[in-house]
Amino acid sequence: MADYTLIQCSLAAEMLITRAVTAFMERTGQTGADYFRSMIVDTNCYDRDDVEDARAIGLVTSHLDTSMLANLRAIFRNYRSVIQSQAGWSGVLAREINMVEADKQVISYIVYGYENVNFGEISVIDRRGPLGALHKAMENDDQVIVSNGVATGTLTEVGVVRGSLDDTLVDDANNFLSHCHTGTLSFRCVNESTTAPQLLVTMTIAPNSAANALSIGLPDGTTVVNGDNLLTVNKTWSDGRIGVVDLILNRPGLAAPTVSNDDDTNPLMSLVSVETPYDGDCFKGQFFVRIKRQTTGATWKIEFFADSGLTVKVGGDTSTGTSGTDAISKTLNSGSVVNFTLDRANAAIVLPTAVYARCRPIITIVSSLRQTSRKLSNVDYNHTKRWQIQVFRPC
Repeated sequence: MADYTLIQCSLAAEMLITRAVTAFMERTGQTGADYFRSMIVDTNCYDRDDVEDARAIGLVTSHLDTSMLANLRAIFRNYRSVIQSQAGWSGVLAREINMVEADKQVISYIVYGYENVNFGEISVIDRRGPLGALHKAMENDDQVIVSNGVATGTLTEVGVVRGSLDDTLVDDANNFLSHCHTGTLSFRCVNESTTAPQLLVTMTIAPNSAANALSIGLPDGTTVVNGDNLLTVNKTWSDGRIGVVDLILNRPGLAAPTVSNDDDTNPLMSLVSVETPYDGDCFKGQFFVRIKRQTTGATWKIEFFADSGLTVKVGGDTSTGTSGTDAISKTLNSGSVVNFTLDRANAAIVLPTAVYARCRPIITIVSSLRQTSRKLSNVDYNHTKRWQIQVFRPC
């Protein structure tokens, strides 16, 4: 077994050094009492009404905001490279846990391996690199990793929305790992397929405090972390970089789609739902239905189409009688299941006896998950098609 006391002590020392650089960086970039900018701007040591003093204030604050922050980031990155080198702490770790050569060759501290099953269910199956090797060694040696708690807000829509999502299957305790940063988890639709709409997931790292006028993000300058894989709606999604496990976003429109073009006074359809929708059975989430009254055979002929012109037929059903209701459940050609209750009494009123009389309802689940813009606190991001969850990780 590795000497975890040695590993813990040496890693803590390195982290304290990098934290000291980060703390200096925060003092440089933030506003508020005791920060460097406040020492210049919010005190009376300069005469704001004096032209030369005002010029001096501008010069110093500009240097704090640009050059000093950039220099501190460079110091952080350079020292991190020393720690990551085989001659530095990573080399010590490699010898202690007998790290395999493949993990030594990984450039990043940790890289995640994934498995994609059932056409979109993403899970983390491997961790590589120095920290990945440490994680595996600790698991093998029954060492405990103490986690931080992570709390989240609710999924919200911003901007003009077409389509909807819900996060009823998000559990704070289980879905967010302790290394998930404080910030905003955003979801942007990049594939509007009805079968499997997909979202790009990003974590926008929050400012260090509400008074931070210049968010430094991570010490190396990173402000946005992208997920390694796209999230497929209604499928479990895990991401090692962001720190999310088994997150599921659902389309509530499947259980309660919008029905249009039905009779307003005597509707023929109720309790409508759609299961496992496929692109081949609809047009961008719209299922077109034609209900006809027949003179022979079954009273009602129900046809399903994938186009508004009713030329691409994808399924059909029948119902007999002019009173009561009938529960219709039809699996269409590509696999979509459409369920609804046919009100035969209302159908008899709307379509009395004429052979060619017909009703053409349209079932819309709206798979196009779009938005136009979003706003977080006092910062405009101007991204498109987004949903978001606020994430809070205590320090």
